[in-house]
Amino acid sequence: MSTNNYQPHLLVLPEDDANRQILVGFRNHRAVNFRKMDVQGIAGGWMEAVDSVIEEHVRLMRKYTARHLLLVVDFDGRLERHDYIMNQVPADLRGRFYILGCLDEPERLLASLDLRAEGGSKLETLGKRLAADCDHNTNEAWGHDMLAHNAAELERLKANVKGFLFC
Repeated sequence: MSTNNYQPHLLVLPEDDANRQILVGFRNHRAVNFRKMDVQGIAGGWMEAVDSVIEEHVRLMRKYTARHLLLVVDFDGRLERHDYIMNQVPADLRGRFYILGCLDEPERLLASLDLRAEGGSKLETLGKRLAADCDHNTNEAWGHDMLAHNAAELERLKANVKGFLFC
């Protein structure tokens, strides 16, 4: 089921399949209003995701003013990637545009966690734990060394979407 473009919603662009699986787990958490979160297909790399934002989603964000857009990328150890990407987004849309991701790659994050799959893949289980943190205002999963750099961006995202994204 797709979101209503004229109502507040979060459109999410994952860089790769690992990030997509995490997002599916997040969206499937019991507290998330899945009708308000649309996870798109994988972009095929962080640059491809940025190109998609510039070539397609900037226009659509201007058309659908209730849309918030989250880009989920692997930072590959390059935290400056956040500022590079944000600078590609027109200034008038930056308040509704967010970038989150693993410091390296989600697969390496999984290797450092002791997760058992809970009704899906381990990546989906991680997504559910990230959603639980957002729902309960905790930092157990988000506080991991490979995710902690997202703290300021995550707070900005939660401040803008939690009211409609969580039941």
